[in-house]
Order: sequence, then structure tokens, then C-alpha cells
Amino acid sequence: MARTWLSIRVDLVAGRGKDLWPRPGRIFAASRTHTFKQLADAIDDAFARWDRAHLCTVGRERIDPVGALGILPDNPLPYWGWGDIPDQYRRRWDLWFCAVAVADHGASLDQLEELLIAGLAERNSSREGTESKLSHLADLRVCLVRRSRVGHWDAFPVNPEVYYRSFRRNVEVKGFISESRSFGAVRRILGRLESLDKAGLGVRERLALYRAFHTAGLELADRADDSCGNVGDMRRDAWHSYLDIDWQATGMLPESYWADLCDLVVFENYGLGFREETLPWSHVPAGQADLVEGLLLALEAECRAFHLDYRSY
Repeated sequence: MARTWLSIRVDLVAGRGKDLWPRPGRIFAASRTHTFKQLADAIDDAFARWDRAHLCTVGRERIDPVGALGILPDNPLPYWGWGDIPDQYRRRWDLWFCAVAVADHGASLDQLEELLIAGLAERNSSREGTESKLSHLADLRVCLVRRSRVGHWDAFPVNPEVYYRSFRRNVEVKGFISESRSFGAVRRILGRLESLDKAGLGVRERLALYRAFHTAGLELADRADDSCGNVGDMRRDAWHSYLDIDWQATGMLPESYWADLCDLVVFENYGLGFREETLPWSHVPAGQADLVEGLLLALEAECRAFHLDYRSY
């Protein structure tokens, strides 16, 4: 393909009132037909929606997007980067909460929560600080579910995020999608899937595409009235396609593939595996059963620690 796309360097200058040095950065491939909003959304995604100041510099030379990215994306996409993105959501607190729960509260977040609630009644305590901890404690439980949707994507030979961008605007919508409108939503994202799952697509790209579509289906299910089951039917068909992909041919590590899939199964909210509970495990290759069992047992312990008892069974 001709060198017609812009190369845009974005440096993260400051955030949360602090100047950053050395500055982390990313270089984006962007078409001249992309809008400023599309570029802004891509920068938000690349920098984890960091509340920030940044510096944009357009490169002098045009680039070939297929040569830089391996695909022709619908939106601007980073193809190079450096530096660590600051922890906007203060995920280090997650480790602190877990450590305190294990050390002082019998590995129970509920006991820690009760202690914090009791602290709200104490006049000598910082109410603002306690409320902040309680808020983060609630977020921590949600983070486990979020991890199952996107948390292992960096371990894929092709990051599913590359394809998820094509589905995002149709699934991460504001407001609730009524039963009647859900049919149109399903048609739109199925149309995107069909346009991307074209002849000649490599097995690594196809694995990433269907993994991205699985998360897109979950995001749609969160927001839609699926009384007629059209979202569920769509998800089930795509789930079967995903499980049939020869993931070992992609070179992906078994530990990474099964950690991601075990998370998906355990944190499934909408009965995807109803009457097909053993389907994912029928695809376990010889010699990997112990690995999968160990991952599931670790998830069971983790869920019990967070009092997610339903998911631990």
C-alpha cells in the first residue's frame, strides 16, 4: 500500500498535577480522513484515558499503515511506544487491600469492609479517606470481572484490541438498548465481524478477532434487553467459532491461552455455557489438563477470597 497515512507522535507531558519526565509516548498511524475525535479517542485508549496534558507532533514522512500495523484499521492506531503510563486508577491500592485482607482479616474483604464502615462513625477518623477506601473496595470486586474481558490481551500474538476498536462504538453505548433495538445492534456488529473475517485472514489475526468479538458481545449484553435471545444466540455461535480456532498454531503460550479462557468461563454473566458446560474443556490438548486444573483451582481460591461464592463453584 502507498505511503499515504500520517505518523503522529504523542508525548504525555503531565497528569494529575505532576510533570512527567522522561515522558512516555506513542506513535500513531492516522489517515487524513480520520477525524480529530477519532484521534482523540485513540489517544485516550493508548494512555488509559489518563487525565493529562500531551504534545502532538506530525511526522514529516508519510507511512504505509499495513507495513506499520499489519492491518488497515478503521481508526488511528499506535504502532510504537515507550515509557510506562502512570497508574491513573491507582491499581497499587488493589495490592494494598488484598494484603490487608489476608494479613488482618482472614482473607475476607467483607471483614475489612465492615471495619471501614464502622470507622465512618468515629469522629477522630478521616471520613473522606474512609469513604475513598470503601469506594475502591467496591471497584476491586468489579476489576476481577473486567480482567476476564481484557486483562490477558497483551499475551495474544495479535492484541485483540486492534479489532475491538471496530466494535466499540456499537457496544459501549450510553443508555439501555431496548428489545426492539437489540436486533439492529446485533446486525451491526455481526456485519463488522463478517467484514473483518475475510478470506486469507491469518490464524493469529482470526484468534484476536473472535476474542475481541467475545468481549464486544459481553459489553452489548450488559446494555441490552435480550428477552428474545438474539444477543445470546450471536454470542454462542461466535463462542463456538472461537473455540474451534487452532490457537496452538499461533504460537501463543498455553499458560496465557488457558488463563484467559478460564477467566472467561468463570466470570461469564449470561449463561453462555448453559448445557455446554464441558465444551471448552473438550478442547484441552493432551498434556495440558493439569495446567487448566491448576488455573481453575487458583480462580476458585481467588473468588472465595473476594466472597464471589457463586463463581467459585
